[in-house]
Amino acid sequence: MNEQMVNVNYDNYQKKTNNKSVLYIIIIVLLLFIIGAAILLLNTNTKKEYSRTIMIYMVGSDLESKHGSATASIDGIKYEKIKDKNINVLMIAGGSSYWHNDYIDKEETSIYKLTENGFVKDKTQDILNMGDPDTLTDFINYVYENYKSDKYELIFWDHGGAIDGSEYDELSYNRDSLAYQDNLSLQELNSALSKTEFNKNNKLELIFFSTCLNGSLEVANTFKDYTDYVVASEEVTLGNPYSSELRFINNIEKSDNAVEIGKKYISSYKDVISLIKAINVSDEAIYSTYSIVKTASLEKLNDALSDFFEDIEVADNFSKISKTRANLFQYGSQTDIYDMVDLYNLIDELSELDSKKAEKLKKELENTIVYNWATDSQSRGLSIYFPYKGSKSIKQYFMKIYNNIDGLTNYRNFIQTFNNMKMSGNTKKTVEFNRELNVSNSSTQEADFTLELTNEQLENYASAQYVVYRDNKDGYYRPIYVGKNVTVDGNKLKTSIRNKQLKVVSKTNPNESMILTLFETDDNDKFTKYNVSVILEDFRKDPWVFDHADINILYNKENKDIQIINVMYTNDTFASSLAANIDDYEAIAFSLSSGWSILDENGNYIGPHEDENGKIVGDGVVSGFETEPNDFQFELEQFDDNYDYYCVFIITDIYGNKSSTKLVKMK
Repeated sequence: MNEQMVNVNYDNYQKKTNNKSVLYIIIIVLLLFIIGAAILLLNTNTKKEYSRTIMIYMVGSDLESKHGSATASIDGIKYEKIKDKNINVLMIAGGSSYWHNDYIDKEETSIYKLTENGFVKDKTQDILNMGDPDTLTDFINYVYENYKSDKYELIFWDHGGAIDGSEYDELSYNRDSLAYQDNLSLQELNSALSKTEFNKNNKLELIFFSTCLNGSLEVANTFKDYTDYVVASEEVTLGNPYSSELRFINNIEKSDNAVEIGKKYISSYKDVISLIKAINVSDEAIYSTYSIVKTASLEKLNDALSDFFEDIEVADNFSKISKTRANLFQYGSQTDIYDMVDLYNLIDELSELDSKKAEKLKKELENTIVYNWATDSQSRGLSIYFPYKGSKSIKQYFMKIYNNIDGLTNYRNFIQTFNNMKMSGNTKKTVEFNRELNVSNSSTQEADFTLELTNEQLENYASAQYVVYRDNKDGYYRPIYVGKNVTVDGNKLKTSIRNKQLKVVSKTNPNESMILTLFETDDNDKFTKYNVSVILEDFRKDPWVFDHADINILYNKENKDIQIINVMYTNDTFASSLAANIDDYEAIAFSLSSGWSILDENGNYIGPHEDENGKIVGDGVVSGFETEPNDFQFELEQFDDNYDYYCVFIITDIYGNKSSTKLVKMK
C-alpha cells in the first residue's frame, strides 16, 4: 500500500514536473518574444545615420559679377559645422565674369571641395559653359565616382526662368535663349541627369533650386525619375549679398530625413528674407514662397490633371476661363513674361467646369506637396504655365518648350486652344469700353471712380486698372498713380484713390520735393504697396556706377506709417530678385515721368500705351529727383489745388484687347 502510494505520488510528481517544464518553456518563449519586440521597437525608434554628399552647381552670372551674391551664399557654409557629420560638399563654379573671392578662378570652371581651409580646388578644369548639359553630367559623375555616400543632394544656384529652366551662364551667348545667355533648359536638365548613375532605382535624396520661379509642375516632372524630392519656389526668390540661404547645410544632422533637410533649407531662406525686409514690416507684405514636392506622387497628379482638362470645351467656356486667368495672381509679375500661376488656385477657380474631377486633382496636389511655406494665400506649392500676359513671341517661345514636356499633353492642348482663341479675338475689337467715367466724390482730396457697363461689355470684361494724371499745363500730363485695385459691383467698375499718392521729400530741405509716379502692386484693408523705379548712383568709382532698382514701399493704413520694404535690383529679362543696399551708393535718383502727350488733335485719350510687344509708346519727357541715400522720406501727397487731375480706366477684355475710357476730370 505504501509502495502504491509512492508510485502514485511519483506519477503526480512527474506530471507536475512536466507541467513546470512546459511552463518554463512558455515563459522563456514569451521572454524571448518580448526582448525581440523591444529590440525591434528600439531599432524602429532609433534614426539611422547617413553619410551625405552635397553637390552645388554654382552659376555666378551677373548676380556674382555685379553684386557678389554667390560668394555670400557659399561663404555661409562652414566646415567646422559639418566635419563630424559625414557630409561632403563639392561645388562646380563658373558662368560669371568676376568672382568676389580669392578661391574661385574666373579663368576656370573647376570643382571645389569644402575643407577646413574653406573651398579648395579638387579638380582643375578649363572654362566650361555652365549652360551645357554635359558640364552638369560630368560634374555629377565625377562626384559620384570619387565621393561614395549613402545619400546625395544637388543644389542649383543662379537665376531661374520658370519653364525656361535655370543656370544662365553670363559668359555664353545663345540667340535662342530667353536671356540671350546659354542656360540649362528643362530638356537639357533631363538629358544631363539621364547620363548619370541616378535613376528610378538610385535617386538623389533632394534637388534644391536656389533660383527664382522654378517651383512649377513642369520643373518637378523633369526630375521625377532622378530625385525623391524637389525644393523650389513658385515666386521670385529674394537674394541678399550680405546673407546666405546655403547656411542650412551647417544644420544638417546625420539622422535627418529628406523632408527635415528641406525644411531646414526653407528656414534658412526665411532668415534671408528677415534681413531684407524693413523692421516691423509684416511677412505678408513681401511675397515669398517655398515648397517640398514628393516626386513619387507626380504620376497620380499628372493623371488627375490630364483627366480634368481632357473634356473641357474651351470654346464653350472661353469667357469663364479668360476671366479666371486674367485675375489670377501671376508670379514674377515685374516682367510679365513668365505667365506662371498657382495650380491649386487655377483648378479651384475652374472647379465648376467639373467639380468631381477638380476635387480629385486638388487632393492629389495636396498629397504631392508635403510641405509649403508662403507669405500669401495665393501660393499653394506648385505653379503651372498658362500663357496670357506675355508677348506673342514669348508665348510662342514657351509653347515650343511645352511640346517637349511629357505627361501634360491634355493640359498643353488646353492652353494652346485657349491661346489660339485669344489671339484670334485679339485681331478685332467687338466691344468698346470708351465711355465716360462717373465721378462719385466731389472732394479734391478724395475721389472714387465708377464706370457702368452694358451687359455685353460685362460679358466681355476680364480685368482693369486705372491711371490718374496731373495736367502740367504745358501740353503734358504727368501720370501720378497706376492702380490695379478695381472691383466689379453688379454692372459697375469701382475704384478709389484715397490717400494713396506719395511724394519724396528732402529731410534737410523740406521745400525740395516731388510727387512720385507710383505703381500699385497690392491694396487691401491693411496696407497699400507701391513700386517706384530709381537709379542708384556712385560717382566715386571709375567708371561711374548707375544701377537700376525698384523701391518697394508699404503704406500702413492703420498707423499711417510709410516704410521701405526693400530695394531690389532690376534686370531687363529676369524678375527682380537681388536686394540692394542704398547706403552703398553716393546718390539715388527717383525716375519720375514729367509728362506725356496723351491726347490726339481731337482731344481723345491715346496714351501712353503698350504696343504688341509690351513697349510703352507715346510722346513724353522724363526727369528725376536726386538726393543722398539718407536724405529723403516719403509723405502722403494730397491733390494740389494748383493743378487739374484726371482719371482713365484701362480695360482688358476676354481676348486680351485693351480699351481706355475717356479721360475725365476729377471734380
